[in-house]
Amino acid sequence: MSVTAVSILVLGLMVLFIILGLPIFASLGLSGAIGLILLRGSSALMLIPMNILGHLNNFTLLSVPLFILMAETIIQIGLAGDLFTAAQKWFNKVPAPLAIASIGACTIMGALSGSMSASLGGIGAMAIPEMLDRKYSPKLACGSVACAAGLAFIIPPSQGFIIYGWLMDTSVGSLFIAGVIPGLLLAAALCLTVFIWVKVRPDDVPGGEKATWSERWHSLARIWPALVLIIAVMGVIYAGIATPTEAAGVASVIALIIALVYYHSLNWKTLKKIFLRTARSTATLGILVASASLFGNFLALIGLPQKIAAGITGMNASPMAVCAVIMLFFFIAGVFFDGMAVMMIVLPLLKTSLMMLGVDFIWFGVLVSIMMAIGVISPPFAVNLYMIKGFCPQVKLKDLFTGVLPFMFAQLVVVVILFIFPQLCTVLVH
Repeated sequence: MSVTAVSILVLGLMVLFIILGLPIFASLGLSGAIGLILLRGSSALMLIPMNILGHLNNFTLLSVPLFILMAETIIQIGLAGDLFTAAQKWFNKVPAPLAIASIGACTIMGALSGSMSASLGGIGAMAIPEMLDRKYSPKLACGSVACAAGLAFIIPPSQGFIIYGWLMDTSVGSLFIAGVIPGLLLAAALCLTVFIWVKVRPDDVPGGEKATWSERWHSLARIWPALVLIIAVMGVIYAGIATPTEAAGVASVIALIIALVYYHSLNWKTLKKIFLRTARSTATLGILVASASLFGNFLALIGLPQKIAAGITGMNASPMAVCAVIMLFFFIAGVFFDGMAVMMIVLPLLKTSLMMLGVDFIWFGVLVSIMMAIGVISPPFAVNLYMIKGFCPQVKLKDLFTGVLPFMFAQLVVVVILFIFPQLCTVLVH
């Protein structure tokens, strides 16, 4: 078969597998393997395992299970609950204090774990039921937490940044640092949206609870481990003392020590649970990386990235216009598919084109991560919203879908700001 015929067949198979409901990793892996075998013959049977091992044997990717280990430890020791309680005490004077507290706690949780599921499971599972019990509007309660949990895509140590850095040969440490200002801007935009919501619809929020200064200081005493972990990760990376992988290793060990010494909650049963959950999450991401590497190898073999680059440069479009179209694509794709899978499929295809256009990979990586964060809350296939429906079955899907719309608009405004002022993403890096 000709290369063109194989290309059409393999791409068609991938689409067919996805339509038939196969998992993304299976769709990518099977179609990629079939393509390699058709082009390389029996020799591909030896190249496929070598290709997978070559991609998984990566020092940068080693940080992923270490950050997952830290996140699972944080969840098991109850630090997420302490973060929410502290935020609740300190923000009790502002409008919609529980919603603002949830956004603040999710922001810190994202800076601790880099995991959206950890933020949503650790903060959302506690904050949303409490807001509903206090007679908050279900739309406001669910919308604010769903969008705030997505900040883990942007707030370092984002797992998305690690995968992006691996795919685009970009410094993960620089991506982490670049995500600080945009992440804080997004958190501020979500808070501003809550304030406007309360101004327009004051009946959606009950009155706040009182908190004494003694309660506030006491709540801070419970969350000092969070500050230690954030410094252990971001401090050493920003100072150039350690790589993200080394920082992840140190932080995961510190988290286990804190669980043992300070929280006194680390026993053999808890430790087994932490390691099992870490292993499952790592295996899930690992098999996706392996499958995407196979499919990427096939795409490189047929020269598709170079053909796309030639087509884009031949259009004589400005780099910003090209990036805007790509961002729109990532937003639409993120609505229907897992964000990590979309990154692994699309970014290798665009790498050559972006390089030829002179696009800053750090700035572009921040924008991609934000679009992925918006994608997971976009109806009708919003991952975050269905997770919320799982622990709050009484909330209607209609309220979930409409509740996130104002917050999505706020996030898109931030994307526009970062387009106009790209230095907001790179000022700390440089």
